Amino acid sequence: MNKSLEILKTQRKYNQNKVRVEFICKSDSVDNFTLWYEFDKEYDTFLTDERCDAAVVALIFPAMRAGFKQISSKIPMSEKLYYNLKYQVIPNLVNSNPGIFRIDLDIPTTPVVWHGPLVVTGMSRGVDSFATYVEYFKECKLDRYRLNAFTYFQVGAHHGYDVPLGHGKESNQELYDNQLKQTKEFCNKYGLRLINVATNIDQVLNMRSMFMERGFDKSHTSRNCSVVMLLQKLISIYYYSSAYQLFDFMPKLNIDMAHYDKWLLPLLNTGSTEFYQSNQDWTRLQKVQKIAKYPECQDYLQVCLIKSGNCGYCTKCKRTLIELDSMGEDVLNSFGKSFDLDDYKQNYRKKWFSEILVEKDKPNGEAHFFDEAFVNAYYHHPEILGDLLPIKNPNISKVVLKDKVNIRDLPSLLSNILSVGSKGDTFTYLGEGGAWVGIQNEKHQKAFVKKSFVDLI
Repeated sequence: MNKSLEILKTQRKYNQNKVRVEFICKSDSVDNFTLWYEFDKEYDTFLTDERCDAAVVALIFPAMRAGFKQISSKIPMSEKLYYNLKYQVIPNLVNSNPGIFRIDLDIPTTPVVWHGPLVVTGMSRGVDSFATYVEYFKECKLDRYRLNAFTYFQVGAHHGYDVPLGHGKESNQELYDNQLKQTKEFCNKYGLRLINVATNIDQVLNMRSMFMERGFDKSHTSRNCSVVMLLQKLISIYYYSSAYQLFDFMPKLNIDMAHYDKWLLPLLNTGSTEFYQSNQDWTRLQKVQKIAKYPECQDYLQVCLIKSGNCGYCTKCKRTLIELDSMGEDVLNSFGKSFDLDDYKQNYRKKWFSEILVEKDKPNGEAHFFDEAFVNAYYHHPEILGDLLPIKNPNISKVVLKDKVNIRDLPSLLSNILSVGSKGDTFTYLGEGGAWVGIQNEKHQKAFVKKSFVDLI
């Protein structure tokens, strides 16, 4: 069956100080469904609902995953966006994702462009968005590219879920409302313009009969960019804060979109609005180091997955506290308004750092963040790590290399390479920690090799 989506029409609805743009759509399995976006009424004259750009970008990636073969509309879309999707994005994603079929766009185009005055980024108050704030507001010297407004969108990020802990006590709406309140306070305090938009995009993409996204991460980039496309008359540049760098590039539709943001974002340009990934090539720890210099970032940092305000123990709170702590006591203490540091120091610090040798080598998306903090802690705050070789097997005395292998100064792939060993090279065994073995090298230095590349005798 050739599954298809059709964008039938757009309409606006008004309620007190709000204006809602609605895209009325249908598919083979749903006669009619409505994708809507709600703005403050002051943006009424800037809304770009004479184009279907927003709806197409919101729906196209979930539609490809769900096996749709066509998106059609009599409402035109921006010519540049149409070209980018049809001739660049779609064929490359099809080639990179076995089992995904090419989706056709049966949509007229228009070459008309606008030149809005705003340079914008999202302001979630997380590490990534605050790093963008530092990069393009505090430190940018190019006027055309300097931020002059911020956004806060309700596109599904406030899911309140952490894999180890499950769902928090606050509803999705409570998380959004409470965190928006704090973001407004931050922007008002520092004289920053904030545009907040609500939408039902999360509900649409989780419709059982159509997409069943089951994960915000698979479409967060396109969700946010779709909102921006309704403000093309106002926004000329939009910076998207992403967690991954170019070396993480994987254009796979079933994983976090952040893995291919650097490639995708420029291809969502409409001619009126340019999209860029921010934070250059900064690692996560470099971003934390950037924001740690600014009091407003220290006081308003919000990273928690399950609570408005930081719980101090979910996956993201844990990661951030370890990163801050790895920079030293003074840096950690400067974030006392964002975290309960007494609770962290009394109940979690020792436990988390004692586990970091194992955590940093686990095969998951969080591991390399812990690895970076581990190395930083060793060079700047070593007393917090304890013994790097907690296991000392009395029955083992020698370490024999099974292959050519790098010998490092720390048990981390991010650490310095002291030398390169060859198959059969033998060293004195000093102990084990996590996925690593400690040795005494030819210069009588303590060094480390991956346990999987050695025999212990």
